[in-house]
Amino acid sequence: MSMHDVDSPPVLTPSEVITEELVKKYGSLKNAARVKAGCLELQKVIESTTPGHVQSIANQLLPSMVTLANDFFGNYVVQCLIKATTDIVVIRDLCESLAMELGTLSKTQTGTRVVQALLTKCTTGPQWAAVARGLATCVTDLAVDGVGTYVMQKAVEVMPEEYVRHLYAGLYGHIKRLSEDKNGACGIRTCVKYCRGGDRLRIIEELALSGPTLAVHMYGNYVIQAALEGPADALVLALTPHVVELAKNKHGSNVVELLLKRPNELHRRAAMSLVIAHSQILAVDAFGNFVVQTAVNVSTPQEFTALYSTLQPACPHLNQFKQGRSLLQLLRSKIASTKFP
Repeated sequence: MSMHDVDSPPVLTPSEVITEELVKKYGSLKNAARVKAGCLELQKVIESTTPGHVQSIANQLLPSMVTLANDFFGNYVVQCLIKATTDIVVIRDLCESLAMELGTLSKTQTGTRVVQALLTKCTTGPQWAAVARGLATCVTDLAVDGVGTYVMQKAVEVMPEEYVRHLYAGLYGHIKRLSEDKNGACGIRTCVKYCRGGDRLRIIEELALSGPTLAVHMYGNYVIQAALEGPADALVLALTPHVVELAKNKHGSNVVELLLKRPNELHRRAAMSLVIAHSQILAVDAFGNFVVQTAVNVSTPQEFTALYSTLQPACPHLNQFKQGRSLLQLLRSKIASTKFP
């Protein structure tokens, strides 16, 4: 047999040579990824090598993906792998390998980075389905978790409607409880901002059941305010009868100011009429005063005439405190700039 008949070994690229050296030194790529030097070297390889080699590395690490995602150094390798790969099959395999542990991973400092990186990389139905399946069963736990809430919010922002709907379904029946939690309130605010159609209607209806209570809550009021930035008829109807009591509350007064700015003229006038009728009481209240100032700013000439007429008996008292003097100044400015019918 001549020397020409013997198959020559394949020529390895520099990145492939480094990968083989890492395996020899640490025993496996998994072990290399879990130590600082190996982690840094492996990231350099992933960032500079060919798509085929990236896929080869991913295939070697897939069985250990959950372990690495939770590892102090390994999580950086997994993130790097997610960002570097352009192969939809590799992304799908990563989603599948992590799916059952997404809830646990999302609540750790290392795992949450991996899950958020994965959310920004998904593009196909099978990828989103795997992620939705993993998050839907634990979405309420994630919402109130100091770390997990960021994964929940990211998922709501980026997931297609047909898949994020599974997350919303897990929240129904828990909206009030979550809105009263510091982290949960942030999560529900994000849902209110991004949800559409029937999903938004369902969340708004659930908020309406506890609207007046949440409006004066230290965290819940921010959820109510976020909801009032968009269509929220059921919530507006639930809040309007309580305008006066809400206006005298630190948190509720902010909600009332939004009611006075509603684009729906019927809803706006209903809130305005209650503020006008009780403006004397509200004008001398620490928080109600700001509501009256907003009413002055957004009132029509006809509404301002009624408001000013109701306020006149209280004007002498308004000079006695700072917010009162601010309101008097605002009234004078409004009179000077308004063309009355």
